[in-house]
Amino acid sequence: MNIFKQLKTKHADASFIYGWTTLAAIVFLSIGFLFDIVGIAILFTLFIYLFILISVHLMRYNQQNLKYQQQKNQSILSIHSTLQPDLPIPTMTGWAAEPELIENILKEIYITKPDIIFEIGSGTSSILSAMLLNKIGKGSIISIDHDARYYDSNQSDIDRYGVSELVSLHHAPLKVQQVNGNSYNWYDINGIEINAKIDLLVIDGPPSKTNKLARYPAVPMLYEHLSDDAVIILDDASRPDEIEMVKRWTNEYPDLKAGFIPSEKGIAVLRRTK
Repeated sequence: MNIFKQLKTKHADASFIYGWTTLAAIVFLSIGFLFDIVGIAILFTLFIYLFILISVHLMRYNQQNLKYQQQKNQSILSIHSTLQPDLPIPTMTGWAAEPELIENILKEIYITKPDIIFEIGSGTSSILSAMLLNKIGKGSIISIDHDARYYDSNQSDIDRYGVSELVSLHHAPLKVQQVNGNSYNWYDINGIEINAKIDLLVIDGPPSKTNKLARYPAVPMLYEHLSDDAVIILDDASRPDEIEMVKRWTNEYPDLKAGFIPSEKGIAVLRRTK
């Protein structure tokens, strides 16, 4: 199924909710006109409309949350099973990468065994990815972060977990840059040496509030550094901006083929094909 059709399926519940509530409204209004109690019928119809709307919405919301929680639990178990760590792993809540994203990053590392991983947005994923690279005996990570506070904190965690030899963390402040005729606040990577082709590109920054299509520059800026069979993983892929980015990337670079992994935030995986 096309990636963009997959993304639309998560919004299908809206049609179900409004369809049944509209039917209920029509039924009660018809009864009101039939028995000449239009005013009461209208008020009662509004009450039923709102009651059904809220009830169905809450039911769907709770079902979706339960599904996502089950997915997170399964991802956490998968991560532990894959890494078999000797100490507690870093947190995967708040601003940290979510378990579903990390599980899929680790899956790609385990299957493709990349030599170079370029990570936009450092943190828990940097440490866990490095732990797997250490386990399989090859590969290294170049990771960038624009926030000096997170850079310092993440560097301390990288040192604490003993993976500093595998992770080269860089502070790359955002600056206004021209990308394909438009201005973006994106990472200043001019001082970062990329001496080998990138096999796995993980895009989890900058924040969406930076500017519209905030993460779009990642592929144009790094495309020339990608290996022939590179894999790109994009987090938050269910958001409208990220959906638009994937469309642009696949249109501008026909050798990139996109797929979508359902999760709470959505994960897009683009594979470069010759």
